[in-house]
Amino acid sequence: EKEININIEIPADAEAGGHYAALFVGPKETTTTPGMVTTIGKIGSLFLLRIEGLINEKAEIKEFSSPVSFYHSGPINFLLRLENQGNVHLKPKGKIEIKNIFNKKVGETDANPKAGNVLPQSIRKYESSWDKKWMIGKYTASANIYYGNSNQLIQKEISFWVIPVVKILIGLGILIVIIILLALIIKKYNQWI
Repeated sequence: EKEININIEIPADAEAGGHYAALFVGPKETTTTPGMVTTIGKIGSLFLLRIEGLINEKAEIKEFSSPVSFYHSGPINFLLRLENQGNVHLKPKGKIEIKNIFNKKVGETDANPKAGNVLPQSIRKYESSWDKKWMIGKYTASANIYYGNSNQLIQKEISFWVIPVVKILIGLGILIVIIILLALIIKKYNQWI
């Protein structure tokens, strides 16, 4: 373990917005003989710097989707692609809220579970999932994403269906067996009388 102090000096004429640097630490590289392959491991740390001035914080949801629109059971997976159109990195936060067919909230999940940043002029993918023991019917998922210093809100909505076919078939099978058993019991009872 070793502590390394670094000093970041920002030039007076630096542009406002986001600036980025990485520090890599690894073993001292040694010379190798020709024709030999060498692997050297390094650990990196990323620095996200924000220079005050004319800051542009603008983001857009490029995609909010689920891999399929019909599920037999959970978990329900969500994919969110957020585009940073500004000049400084953003750390979006917010929830994906799930409502049933009666517009009643039945659950939610974090839209940015790993608290990842999206760099300027780039798109980042965020994945999350939601699970509930018993689900049936049509559901609506709303992504409510806040970003920037002023907590600007962007939203997008999708729908999906959950029909637990296997559970329904098992339930119908049990019901049919019960009806057949009742019919046999009544028939035997009537013969006995």
